[in-house]
Amino acid sequence: MDKTNNGLHLTINKVTDTSTLVSDQETLLSSVYEVSSNLTGEVDKPATVTLSFDPSKLGKDRKASIFAYDESKKQWIEIGGVVDGNKITVEVDHFTKLAVFAVSD
Repeated sequence: MDKTNNGLHLTINKVTDTSTLVSDQETLLSSVYEVSSNLTGEVDKPATVTLSFDPSKLGKDRKASIFAYDESKKQWIEIGGVVDGNKITVEVDHFTKLAVFAVSD
């Protein structure tokens, strides 16, 4: 079954309470978004996600990177991305919480 062509419906919500998701040691550059779909598991074809971020929060020797939240491990996993100005784009094969963080360059 091709999950990308069989009635896929996405929902994207801004997470308003990030207190349990982001620690004081992490530099969050964007809002946290929860992306969910009506299908379970991974999609057959990757979806392209672009998030805006605040480059003024980067700091010296830092770069922006998209992270996905692993619900089972309760931790953020770096998935990278390509930066263009104040936007970063990455392909994902499953949907979860996504955010942009500053990482060492």
